[in-house]
Amino acid sequence: MMESENKFTDLIFVYGILRKGTNHDMALLLEKNSTYLGKGTVKGQMYDLDGYPALVEDKEQGLDIVGDIYQINDIVKLLDELDKFEELGPDFACPNKYIRDKITVTYKNAHLKCWIYLANDLDTNKCKPLDTGDFLDYYLANKRQ
Repeated sequence: MMESENKFTDLIFVYGILRKGTNHDMALLLEKNSTYLGKGTVKGQMYDLDGYPALVEDKEQGLDIVGDIYQINDIVKLLDELDKFEELGPDFACPNKYIRDKITVTYKNAHLKCWIYLANDLDTNKCKPLDTGDFLDYYLANKRQ
């Protein structure tokens, strides 16, 4: 597999409410300001935080977590908007629920460096683990009317 080692990336991997098909306002904003590349996977475990997922990376024993890869048109502007949505930064309660980091995502026959929002300081003993690697299926099956 080919490894992409770019230090600065305009790619983002989304695995939760920002996925294509949720019709959430922020997912629609992401679609409008990005180019959809396709689905990718990372290894980890997702937890349900009252209808929103939190991902803990686990390269050894994790599930294949399915998500969408987008190439963002204006990376600085959109990441700022997404940080606010994810309540990331000094204006929000500490510790923040999420951190934004770069992660290696498997996409077709390549490994791409993508931005991702991962769980931060999550007590996994107090959270419901999801037994699926595809939050979109879980979300659509459990969507509140």
